[in-house]
Amino acid sequence: GIGQYTLSLLTQLSEFRPDYKIIIFHDQKNIKKEIISIINDKIELYYLSNLFYPLWEFLLFPIYAFKKKSTIIHFVGNTGFSLIPKMLGIKIYQTIHDAYFMNPENKFPQHSNFKQMLGSIYRRYTVPKLAKNADKIFTVSEFAKSELIKFFQIDKEKLFVTYNTLDKQYFNYMKKIDLSIKEKIILIVSGDHPQKNLSNTLKFLKKNNRDLFKDWKLIICGKVNDKIKSIVNFDNIFFYEHIDQEKLIMLYKKSKILIFPSLFESFGLPLIESLSMGLTLISSNKGATREVA
Repeated sequence: GIGQYTLSLLTQLSEFRPDYKIIIFHDQKNIKKEIISIINDKIELYYLSNLFYPLWEFLLFPIYAFKKKSTIIHFVGNTGFSLIPKMLGIKIYQTIHDAYFMNPENKFPQHSNFKQMLGSIYRRYTVPKLAKNADKIFTVSEFAKSELIKFFQIDKEKLFVTYNTLDKQYFNYMKKIDLSIKEKIILIVSGDHPQKNLSNTLKFLKKNNRDLFKDWKLIICGKVNDKIKSIVNFDNIFFYEHIDQEKLIMLYKKSKILIFPSLFESFGLPLIESLSMGLTLISSNKGATREVA
């Protein structure tokens, strides 16, 4: 979701604000080919070494931006720091995708591994401080906006909703979808964070719908740990961890149903991806899901 938001932001800024010069700072290890593909005379890309992320956000990113004579820096993935940019006289834009991490853990499970736990702690520390000092804040749904106001007491005048959007490839396929050639495939695009509710969904399917998998395939896309994979051992269940946009679209084209069981979403990109590809959507009723769908 954050990756697609960033890609859309860069693409549309370069198209609709030709007077802007956009600079991307990125490490070489994790950069997506989609980001590389949009580089043009309005967008510069600077590769950097893989760095300790908090140090990068707190100090190095603002200094690099200042050296490049930037007037605005935009933290696109929730977190960031405001001290150095304020000292250097640079405006701060922040995108806060959700405030899930601010909820009590006994009602909203925050992590299933150590890395997710550290991420939740880091967001709880950085996001409120940055939100207080940012010049403009963007979020991805009216539901998310209401959550930010509740948790961070943000000035409504500097808070804007900019919905996420489909990758351009979806628009190329939308008019060509043939519902008659779809196969008996149920798709889940998810992950192993407790918020995604995948573990409970698979337990439910195993207990109540064993006969379903005599005729249907269940395909799960996303990074899923072995503990979740071990819940179901039917022959017709397949896990695809790392899948690029083109392969995901091909799966959407073939599939009939998307299950979207998240306990909480501020947007939920698979909702609009699946609907654009003609799938029937079975979803939870939590967070921004009803609004987006």
